[in-house]
Amino acid sequence: MRAVDEASASLKLTDIGLKDGELPSATMKAFDQCYELYINKNGLEALPPCLGDMHQLRLLDISDNELHTFVMDQAKIKLFTSLESLHLQGNNVIQLADTFGCYCNLVTLQLEDNGIGSLPETFTRLTNLKNLFVDRNRCEHL
Repeated sequence: MRAVDEASASLKLTDIGLKDGELPSATMKAFDQCYELYINKNGLEALPPCLGDMHQLRLLDISDNELHTFVMDQAKIKLFTSLESLHLQGNNVIQLADTFGCYCNLVTLQLEDNGIGSLPETFTRLTNLKNLFVDRNRCEHL
């Protein structure tokens, strides 16, 4: 499914067979004011570098891909602070970067069905987090 919703500035690139590197920065520049991005069910193994340029992004759905980690370019991570909802479930993530605490506006975080063994200490900085889903991971305690 591929759709752009002008009213809500939402871009849906769900289950279209995207591969790593197929979201060129130049193309995504046109969507830098996008509030919601759905790139789930595509088999992605790495985050597209252009995500760090989407400063207005509030919802990012990258669920059901093949990600092993969630790491944003250090230079851009501080510009990516408007994110309120992150859907990472159904990947192969085993570890979250310590920089995860920079996503200070996160309200909802879906991490279920991964291989995460522990959450980074920086999670204590996520003071707006109200919905945390960690079912079916390797976490023994939070």
